[in-house]
Amino acid sequence: MAEAKTRAGDASVDEHIASRATEDQRADCKLLVEMMARVTGQQPKLWGASIVVFGA
Repeated sequence: MAEAKTRAGDASVDEHIASRATEDQRADCKLLVEMMARVTGQQPKLWGASIVVFGA
């Protein structure tokens, strides 16, 4: 079986969002991250260069 190319990293989700989003987008992203963390019970992790994941 092939090995997955995208893996969890140690990069900060907040820093990733701040570096790419406008002020309005950051506010939306913050709300979505809070909501997803509450619903999933998991903290966000950055996978690869730009994928925010909750859980495995």
